[in-house]
Amino acid sequence: MRRQDIRTIMATLLFIAAGALYFCGVALPHKIALGLLVLTLFSLGGANPKLIALAFFFSFLGDLSGSFKAQSHSLIPFLGQMVSFAIGHVCFALHFLGKRSVRSRWAITAASAFAMAVLVSAFVVIVPHVKGMPLAAGVGLYAVIISAMMLAALMTGDKLISLGAVLFVFSDYTLAVNMFVTDLTYSKYLIIVPYFAAQLLFFLGTRVEKQ
Repeated sequence: MRRQDIRTIMATLLFIAAGALYFCGVALPHKIALGLLVLTLFSLGGANPKLIALAFFFSFLGDLSGSFKAQSHSLIPFLGQMVSFAIGHVCFALHFLGKRSVRSRWAITAASAFAMAVLVSAFVVIVPHVKGMPLAAGVGLYAVIISAMMLAALMTGDKLISLGAVLFVFSDYTLAVNMFVTDLTYSKYLIIVPYFAAQLLFFLGTRVEKQ
Protein backbone atom coordinates (compact mmCIF):
# COMPACT_ATOMS: atom_id res chain seq x y z
CA MET A 1 0.00 0.00 0.00
CA ARG A 2 1.35 3.39 -0.98
CA ARG A 3 2.13 6.09 1.56
CA GLN A 4 -0.51 8.31 -0.02
CA ASP A 5 -3.14 5.62 0.46
CA ILE A 6 -2.18 5.16 4.11
CA ARG A 7 -2.43 8.91 4.72
CA THR A 8 -5.84 8.99 3.03
CA ILE A 9 -7.10 6.17 5.26
CA MET A 10 -5.68 7.89 8.35
CA ALA A 11 -7.30 11.18 7.42
CA THR A 12 -10.64 9.49 6.81
CA LEU A 13 -10.59 7.63 10.12
CA LEU A 14 -9.54 10.72 12.08
CA PHE A 15 -12.22 12.79 10.37
CA ILE A 16 -14.89 10.20 11.21
CA ALA A 17 -13.62 10.09 14.79
CA ALA A 18 -13.87 13.90 14.99
CA GLY A 19 -17.43 13.69 13.69
CA ALA A 20 -18.34 11.07 16.28
CA LEU A 21 -16.78 13.22 18.99
CA TYR A 22 -18.98 16.13 17.95
CA PHE A 23 -22.15 14.10 18.47
CA CYS A 24 -21.11 12.51 21.75
CA GLY A 25 -21.65 14.22 25.07
CA VAL A 26 -18.02 15.21 25.64
CA ALA A 27 -17.74 18.90 26.53
CA LEU A 28 -14.95 20.16 24.30
CA PRO A 29 -14.79 23.80 23.10
CA HIS A 30 -15.07 24.25 19.33
CA LYS A 31 -15.10 20.51 18.70
CA ILE A 32 -17.07 20.97 15.48
CA ALA A 33 -13.95 22.48 13.91
CA LEU A 34 -11.75 19.44 14.55
CA GLY A 35 -12.89 17.55 11.45
CA LEU A 36 -11.97 20.34 9.06
CA LEU A 37 -8.70 20.87 10.89
CA VAL A 38 -7.89 17.23 10.07
CA LEU A 39 -8.78 17.64 6.38
CA THR A 40 -6.84 20.91 6.16
CA LEU A 41 -3.68 19.39 7.61
CA PHE A 42 -3.87 16.21 5.52
CA SER A 43 -4.53 18.18 2.32
CA LEU A 44 -1.32 20.20 2.63
CA GLY A 45 1.92 19.36 0.86
CA GLY A 46 0.38 18.58 -2.51
CA ALA A 47 -1.84 15.75 -1.31
CA ASN A 48 -4.82 17.74 -2.59
CA PRO A 49 -4.86 20.70 -5.00
CA LYS A 50 -3.94 24.03 -3.41
CA LEU A 51 -7.39 25.52 -3.96
CA ILE A 52 -8.97 22.55 -2.18
CA ALA A 53 -6.58 22.84 0.77
CA LEU A 54 -7.43 26.56 0.93
CA ALA A 55 -11.15 25.77 0.80
CA PHE A 56 -10.77 23.35 3.70
CA PHE A 57 -8.89 25.99 5.68
CA PHE A 58 -11.68 28.55 5.21
CA SER A 59 -14.23 25.86 6.07
CA PHE A 60 -12.27 25.27 9.27
CA LEU A 61 -12.43 29.00 10.01
CA GLY A 62 -16.17 28.91 9.29
CA ASP A 63 -16.70 26.06 11.74
CA LEU A 64 -14.55 27.79 14.32
CA SER A 65 -16.50 31.02 13.97
CA GLY A 66 -19.81 29.20 14.00
CA SER A 67 -18.88 27.44 17.25
CA PHE A 68 -19.12 30.82 19.00
CA LYS A 69 -22.79 31.28 18.01
CA ALA A 70 -24.16 29.35 20.98
CA GLN A 71 -22.11 31.52 23.32
CA SER A 72 -23.09 34.86 21.82
CA HIS A 73 -26.26 36.74 20.96
CA SER A 74 -24.32 38.76 18.40
CA LEU A 75 -24.52 38.16 14.66
CA ILE A 76 -20.75 38.51 14.33
CA PRO A 77 -20.00 34.77 14.70
CA PHE A 78 -22.64 33.95 12.07
CA LEU A 79 -21.29 36.60 9.71
CA GLY A 80 -17.77 35.26 10.18
CA GLN A 81 -19.05 31.77 9.48
CA MET A 82 -20.89 32.87 6.33
CA VAL A 83 -17.97 34.89 4.94
CA SER A 84 -15.46 32.10 5.61
CA PHE A 85 -17.63 29.48 3.93
CA ALA A 86 -18.36 31.80 1.01
CA ILE A 87 -14.61 32.16 0.38
CA GLY A 88 -14.25 28.40 0.72
CA HIS A 89 -16.99 27.83 -1.85
CA VAL A 90 -15.28 30.21 -4.27
CA CYS A 91 -12.09 28.14 -3.91
CA PHE A 92 -14.01 24.91 -4.46
CA ALA A 93 -15.79 26.37 -7.50
CA LEU A 94 -12.58 27.66 -9.10
CA HIS A 95 -10.99 24.23 -8.79
CA PHE A 96 -14.06 22.41 -10.10
CA LEU A 97 -14.31 24.77 -13.08
CA GLY A 98 -10.83 23.66 -14.13
CA LYS A 99 -11.97 20.01 -14.01
CA ARG A 100 -15.08 20.34 -16.15
CA SER A 101 -15.68 17.23 -18.23
CA VAL A 102 -19.45 17.24 -18.87
CA ARG A 103 -20.16 18.13 -22.51
CA SER A 104 -23.66 16.75 -23.03
CA ARG A 105 -26.17 19.55 -23.65
CA TRP A 106 -28.85 17.61 -21.80
CA ALA A 107 -26.62 17.12 -18.75
CA ILE A 108 -25.54 20.76 -18.75
CA THR A 109 -29.16 21.92 -19.04
CA ALA A 110 -30.31 19.60 -16.25
CA ALA A 111 -27.49 20.64 -13.91
CA SER A 112 -28.07 24.34 -14.65
CA ALA A 113 -31.82 24.00 -14.09
CA PHE A 114 -31.24 22.21 -10.78
CA ALA A 115 -28.81 24.87 -9.55
CA MET A 116 -31.17 27.65 -10.64
CA ALA A 117 -34.11 25.96 -8.91
CA VAL A 118 -32.15 25.79 -5.66
CA LEU A 119 -31.16 29.44 -5.97
CA VAL A 120 -34.67 30.67 -6.75
CA SER A 121 -36.04 28.56 -3.92
CA ALA A 122 -33.57 30.18 -1.50
CA PHE A 123 -34.74 33.65 -2.55
CA VAL A 124 -38.39 32.63 -2.17
CA VAL A 125 -38.23 30.51 0.98
CA ILE A 126 -35.34 31.93 3.02
CA VAL A 127 -34.25 35.45 2.07
CA PRO A 128 -37.65 37.12 2.75
CA HIS A 129 -37.44 35.90 6.36
CA VAL A 130 -33.99 37.38 7.01
CA LYS A 131 -34.32 40.53 9.11
CA GLY A 132 -32.34 43.55 7.94
CA MET A 133 -31.39 44.41 4.38
CA PRO A 134 -27.59 44.02 4.82
CA LEU A 135 -27.95 40.52 6.29
CA ALA A 136 -30.58 39.55 3.72
CA ALA A 137 -28.24 40.70 0.95
CA GLY A 138 -25.42 38.67 2.47
CA VAL A 139 -27.56 35.54 2.67
CA GLY A 140 -28.70 36.08 -0.92
CA LEU A 141 -25.12 36.47 -2.13
CA TYR A 142 -24.11 33.34 -0.25
CA ALA A 143 -26.95 31.46 -1.97
CA VAL A 144 -25.61 32.59 -5.35
CA ILE A 145 -22.07 31.48 -4.47
CA ILE A 146 -22.98 28.03 -3.15
CA SER A 147 -25.34 27.40 -6.09
CA ALA A 148 -22.52 28.30 -8.48
CA MET A 149 -20.19 25.97 -6.59
CA MET A 150 -22.68 23.13 -6.91
CA LEU A 151 -23.07 23.74 -10.64
CA ALA A 152 -19.29 23.75 -11.10
CA ALA A 153 -19.08 20.50 -9.14
CA LEU A 154 -21.79 18.85 -11.24
CA MET A 155 -19.94 19.89 -14.38
CA THR A 156 -16.90 17.84 -13.33
CA GLY A 157 -18.88 14.67 -13.90
CA ASP A 158 -17.23 13.19 -10.79
CA LYS A 159 -19.71 11.24 -8.67
CA LEU A 160 -18.00 11.87 -5.33
CA ILE A 161 -17.64 15.60 -5.94
CA SER A 162 -21.16 15.98 -7.35
CA LEU A 163 -22.73 14.14 -4.40
CA GLY A 164 -20.60 16.17 -2.00
CA ALA A 165 -21.80 19.44 -3.53
CA VAL A 166 -25.47 18.42 -3.34
CA LEU A 167 -25.06 17.37 0.30
CA PHE A 168 -23.29 20.66 1.08
CA VAL A 169 -26.15 22.66 -0.42
CA PHE A 170 -28.70 20.53 1.44
CA SER A 171 -26.87 21.14 4.71
CA ASP A 172 -26.59 24.91 4.27
CA TYR A 173 -30.16 25.20 3.00
CA THR A 174 -31.42 23.31 6.05
CA LEU A 175 -29.29 25.48 8.35
CA ALA A 176 -30.76 28.64 6.83
CA VAL A 177 -34.34 27.38 7.08
CA ASN A 178 -33.76 26.39 10.70
CA MET A 179 -32.17 29.75 11.52
CA PHE A 180 -34.43 32.15 9.65
CA VAL A 181 -37.71 30.39 8.84
CA THR A 182 -38.72 27.74 11.38
CA ASP A 183 -37.21 25.38 13.92
CA LEU A 184 -36.69 21.94 12.41
CA THR A 185 -36.84 18.65 14.26
CA TYR A 186 -33.45 16.92 14.41
CA SER A 187 -31.89 19.97 12.77
CA LYS A 188 -28.47 19.18 14.28
CA TYR A 189 -28.32 15.89 12.41
CA LEU A 190 -29.95 17.21 9.23
CA ILE A 191 -27.31 19.94 9.05
CA ILE A 192 -24.11 18.39 10.37
CA VAL A 193 -24.24 14.83 8.99
CA PRO A 194 -24.61 15.93 5.32
CA TYR A 195 -22.04 18.68 5.91
CA PHE A 196 -19.42 16.28 7.28
CA ALA A 197 -20.18 13.82 4.48
CA ALA A 198 -19.82 16.56 1.86
CA GLN A 199 -16.42 17.68 3.10
CA LEU A 200 -15.13 14.11 3.24
CA LEU A 201 -16.37 13.44 -0.30
CA PHE A 202 -14.61 16.60 -1.52
CA PHE A 203 -11.43 15.45 0.22
CA LEU A 204 -11.55 11.97 -1.29
CA GLY A 205 -12.77 13.12 -4.69
CA THR A 206 -9.96 15.61 -5.17
CA ARG A 207 -7.30 13.44 -3.53
CA VAL A 208 -7.82 10.78 -6.19
CA GLU A 209 -6.47 13.25 -8.75
CA LYS A 210 -3.10 13.20 -6.97
CA GLN A 211 -2.66 9.44 -6.74
